[in-house]
Amino acid sequence: PKELTYTQQLQKLPKQHVFAPPGKIGVAIDVYNGQPVVHKVRKNSPLENMLRPNDVIVAIDDEDASCLSAADVTSLMVKRMDRVRKITFVRRE
Repeated sequence: PKELTYTQQLQKLPKQHVFAPPGKIGVAIDVYNGQPVVHKVRKNSPLENMLRPNDVIVAIDDEDASCLSAADVTSLMVKRMDRVRKITFVRRE
């Protein structure tokens, strides 16, 4: 059988969701294999212990984010900072 691509592997993983409260969330985003990933979650972030480094961000408020740059994901989160945001991600074990 042919090796699955990175994207196909991710699509097989269960999607998980976290809800970020309004305001700063203290999450740094990076890009790995062309997809936005969590680089770092600051101590005392409202999402500490919910998001982990290397979690792949696939959507924000059900809007596809899987091909966005780190800067675009960050600006999308900042633009919606005044309300709760739904962050959809997959976790590679």
